[in-house]
Amino acid sequence: MFDIIIAQSNQETRDLFYKTFTDLGYTATTVLTHREILELLTQERPAFIILDAAISDVSAESISEKISLIDDTIKVLIAPRDKNAQQFVKGLIHIIIDKKIAVPTTVEIKATALTTKILMVDDQPGPLELIRNYLARKGYLISTALSGEEAISKIKENRPDIIFLDICMQGMDGIITLKTIKDYDKSIIVIMTSGNDDREIIKETIELGANGYLVKPFNLNKLEETILNNI
Repeated sequence: MFDIIIAQSNQETRDLFYKTFTDLGYTATTVLTHREILELLTQERPAFIILDAAISDVSAESISEKISLIDDTIKVLIAPRDKNAQQFVKGLIHIIIDKKIAVPTTVEIKATALTTKILMVDDQPGPLELIRNYLARKGYLISTALSGEEAISKIKENRPDIIFLDICMQGMDGIITLKTIKDYDKSIIVIMTSGNDDREIIKETIELGANGYLVKPFNLNKLEETILNNI
């Protein structure tokens, strides 16, 4: 879970905010639009959102109100357009420290994440891109494939540590892809994903060597928990 979401249109300012807070030990992520903020809030509950007044054609106050309707405990800090970025970030540090947000002790987990290679396989590009962006922000080495055939090709080019494999795909489906992966390298961790929670299908995939099974739609925090339990 992120402590801080940084919604900032200016890259230099965005990078300054991100570096400052991550150097202090907080988990932070950056977004470019107010729609990305609202999308993230379907999965995340940060303590603070730093909101650029110029991030979109929608007023910052209006975005803040929408955030409050989702969770009124989230503190929204609006960065004025004419405020010096360095002065503003110094003020933010005092505010956040005063609110006593604990610095997380996840250095070991972050270090592991930076070396963990993950392959997401699904023939639905929209959800696949959402997951890719989420895991990339978390620091994982993430690649994607839109078919079983593409997945096998990518595995042979650059062996992943963990594969999340959708069962229902056109062409080479998840069951055939799972068999092919395990024939190639039994040590690769494969987590099956599907909107179907049929016990017989789950049993079949486990018997074929799958290391786990996630029923869609799944919470992104649950996805990361599954990764951490398998590295």
